[in-house]
Amino acid sequence: MRLLDKDNSVNAEVTVAQIMAFYEAKEAISRAVGKPSSFIVCNNKEPNAFAMRGNNGDIVGVTIGMMKLANGDRDMAAIVIGHEYAHHVKNHASVGQTRDLLIEVMGSIVGAFIEYKVQSRTGVQGLGMNLGQIGSTLVSQKFSRDQEREADELGFSYMVDAGFNPRGAIRLAQRMKELGAGEIGLFFDGHPGWEERNVQFQSMIARSSFAQQIIARTGNATMLLAGPSRSGPQTLIALAPTYVTSDAQKSFNDGLALWQKNEIGGAVREFRSSAEAGYAEAQVTVGYLYTQGKGGLPKNDVEAVRLYRLAADQGYSVAQNYLGVMYANGRDNLLKDDVEAARFYRLAANQGYSIGQTNLGLMYAKGRGNLPKDEVEAVRFFRLAAEQGYALGQNILGIIYEDGRGLVNRDIEASIYWCRLAAQQGFPEAIASLKRLGRQ
Repeated sequence: MRLLDKDNSVNAEVTVAQIMAFYEAKEAISRAVGKPSSFIVCNNKEPNAFAMRGNNGDIVGVTIGMMKLANGDRDMAAIVIGHEYAHHVKNHASVGQTRDLLIEVMGSIVGAFIEYKVQSRTGVQGLGMNLGQIGSTLVSQKFSRDQEREADELGFSYMVDAGFNPRGAIRLAQRMKELGAGEIGLFFDGHPGWEERNVQFQSMIARSSFAQQIIARTGNATMLLAGPSRSGPQTLIALAPTYVTSDAQKSFNDGLALWQKNEIGGAVREFRSSAEAGYAEAQVTVGYLYTQGKGGLPKNDVEAVRLYRLAADQGYSVAQNYLGVMYANGRDNLLKDDVEAARFYRLAANQGYSIGQTNLGLMYAKGRGNLPKDEVEAVRFFRLAAEQGYALGQNILGIIYEDGRGLVNRDIEASIYWCRLAAQQGFPEAIASLKRLGRQ
């Protein structure tokens, strides 16, 4: 598979087997877990993988370097994909979501990828893939060692449940140890050492009768699940771009890179250039900086509202939620208008935006914005947000279970469960809730 730049020059090459090993592992584990996700290919030579949340759902991805390292070994691919799915299931990607709003805005990956589509006539014709220079947009998406160990164990169970040979995990650990990999960024930051992981994977096999049955049945064999294609597994497939990053998106991504380097002035210039060109994420970013008076910009709610409205008119859920907040609070020259606030919250909530769902739930709980006071509907929106890992939604749901409201029976264990999830993200009110419930 050739990954082509805009001028059709070859950027990187992988084989059918190398890419299909990961794609099929992703499909099989997705079915086993019952959790769909988008699949991203990142053009980076380092063996790497990642889990993120985008505006349209969960994302798992691997680099070209990881595909080449596995080299068509579907079982090695399965432990990598299983590990990233585990991060999503355990809501690790949501940690820190409420701590720094600017990071949430800056960390948006919508539009940061160049989409490619297979064009040649092969057994994988029509497979939609994404290629992107992720760079700084993933810098903040790191997990603790405890989270990585948890993801290793759960990811191992996912690969076994999906029918993959667990010896693939051993092969990955051995291969990475040979490379001396560790602390090279993203997938490996904070991970346990590969010697430790090798021992842990062998221990997991010893404890799992199902894993042992798979090994007894298949030995060390590994093969692609797909039927044979006319081109064969080693054929290089040409990819042509079906979506190209605009100049506005490029400016925004350049701004992200500068922001991560603490070159704030240059970053803001790029953000403003992108915003003026109509890029929604940039409009929200600059608007937020105006509301806070950060990045060398004066505090100016009028300009912030103008930019939020431009982005909201494009259907960007983050902007819709921010406009709702501005109307709910009556900031600066914007008159307080609960009806408009509820309308914008609903627009964001209907797109699955967890903060918008929580804010709309609060409007129902209080009967604001011409909405009836409806605790049942409020709980529904809080639950939607909580299940996405949003700490405020989790804490509110925990309090509701403690009190028994909105057709929810009083359930202290459920209250502790939701409050603990929020507390694990450092949410102060949830920590206080656990203390009140006698659990820390």
